[in-house]
Amino acid sequence: MDPIAPARRITTVLGLLLSAACLASCDGAGGDGGRLAALAGREDSNVVFVLIDTLRADRISSYGYERETTPHLDRLARFGVRFADVQSQSSWTKASMASLWTATYLCVLNIRPC
Repeated sequence: MDPIAPARRITTVLGLLLSAACLASCDGAGGDGGRLAALAGREDSNVVFVLIDTLRADRISSYGYERETTPHLDRLARFGVRFADVQSQSSWTKASMASLWTATYLCVLNIRPC
């Protein structure tokens, strides 16, 4: 195993987070850009990825559903940063996660043709 590989993975994840932060701060349609800007100078911030397969955003209270269906997720959204406009590279979870964690398009990973 390459001894530098874990550092590359961490750098990739940090790059993803930075990219997401930049996109959200420019997002005028529901992104929490102000909250992200306030976190930029802190050293004690934690990052939690909540990845749920086959859950519709229109059934989550913090995304506008009228019933209280997801109280714990709503609390995370209320006190954290909630991204309003996200896209997946694939409808297949395995391929989507490979793309997310490597910051690489599926065609570069040879999962689908370019």
